[in-house]
Amino acid sequence: MPAECANNVPGDLANLVSRLIMEKFSELTDGMTSAYARRKVLAGIVMTTGESTEGAQVICVTTGTKSINGEYMSDKGFAVNDCHAEIISRRSLLRFLYTELEKHLSDNSEVKNSSIFERREEQGGYKLKDNVFFHLYISTAPCGDSRIFSPHEKVTEEPGDRHPNRNSRGQLRTKIESGEGTIPVSSQITQTWDGILEGGRLLTMSCSDKIARWNVLGVQGKKMMINVSVINCVLACT
Repeated sequence: MPAECANNVPGDLANLVSRLIMEKFSELTDGMTSAYARRKVLAGIVMTTGESTEGAQVICVTTGTKSINGEYMSDKGFAVNDCHAEIISRRSLLRFLYTELEKHLSDNSEVKNSSIFERREEQGGYKLKDNVFFHLYISTAPCGDSRIFSPHEKVTEEPGDRHPNRNSRGQLRTKIESGEGTIPVSSQITQTWDGILEGGRLLTMSCSDKIARWNVLGVQGKKMMINVSVINCVLACT
């Protein structure tokens, strides 16, 4: 699922995505009066059909800034390791995609035709119908390089990166258990299950790096043979 940069998204579409996510979050938190309205990062995914924004659908709204402590890890998949908002949005999207796959495989022709998927005859597997698009909204820059550099860069009329060779730029980074922010990945650090359970600080890939990985491998993951065309990233940095 390749991604387009935020500045490639038309302003009216970006505003629509932001507004729909905020309206849904307000609805879910009783007009921002619920205790759940106290959030640091808000993310969500909106689906549009064709070039028109009419009928845009909110797929999910998520919030969170926490990662699991090593002592609570599960080798049976019973625990979610990374609960940052944008990561939970992807997990929610996967659940939606599986639901749509079930529709496509239904014996009921009406249900089957309502699915957003169609079969890839030559390559096998499935793909989104040509007019279906997803748009990821994040209320702040993802942790990692995006957050470290983007909000603090001085806006100039000069194109390109003024400091492309800065040693601290473009490094893989990890969230560290009980730490603030992210740290560069060190080749000297090897995480082991036993080491984490014995008190070693758990390292989790930063959201910036995870989103970069989605650009190459797709947000659908290797177990779902789907060619998903585009997910636009809409950042509203506040």
